[in-house]
Amino acid sequence: MKDKLLIEEHIIAALLLIMLAIMGVNVITRMIPIGISLAFTEELVTYSFVCTSLLGASAACARGANMGLDALVSLMPPAAKKVFLFISCAASVLLFGFLFYQGVITLQSVVEYNQKTPILQIPQWIFTSFYCIGPALYIFRAIQFCIRKCREVGKS
Repeated sequence: MKDKLLIEEHIIAALLLIMLAIMGVNVITRMIPIGISLAFTEELVTYSFVCTSLLGASAACARGANMGLDALVSLMPPAAKKVFLFISCAASVLLFGFLFYQGVITLQSVVEYNQKTPILQIPQWIFTSFYCIGPALYIFRAIQFCIRKCREVGKS
């Protein structure tokens, strides 16, 4: 898992590259007055940043970068490590389960009212769907991480 790139990391890299290109063009057009307004770029970059953040939480979880207090847990016996690992995983799953639930409610509302983004006028559900995708991936990665760590603790 440590050396293989995750699907989330590929999507994050693509979004960051797109955001960099968009903002680079935006800066250049501000320096060279060409009479073109690129106001839509800020909206697109903002939505992309939110998507990147939600996917980034999932990728960090898969790598074990945000799953508890490792310094404290490493001093415990294996049985206690498993208990604290389970508690940490369960708390993460509950939190992101709640975020997923709220994302579904928000997505249903956006689809029901056929909302569009203010400037680009594209369907809002495209970006709102990441409020469901990000937490769902996080839950999957948290469970995956918990299983992997429990196996490692059992071997030691």
